[in-house]
Amino acid sequence: MQNNERIEKFRQIVSNKYLIYNSLFLNLPNENTTYTGVFIPLLHKLSKEGYKKTQSLKQ
Repeated sequence: MQNNERIEKFRQIVSNKYLIYNSLFLNLPNENTTYTGVFIPLLHKLSKEGYKKTQSLKQ
């Protein structure tokens, strides 16, 4: 019984995060989003490199 409660709690937590994440992106304007799929990995790469160099957010 306790295992079922843990599984249900896990589903609730994961589901809530997914719903929040999904609703944030569904509410964005869809204009000029042609290259979004290209820019997100680029932003991730540059962020990781900047973090390693301990740069500020503006840099």
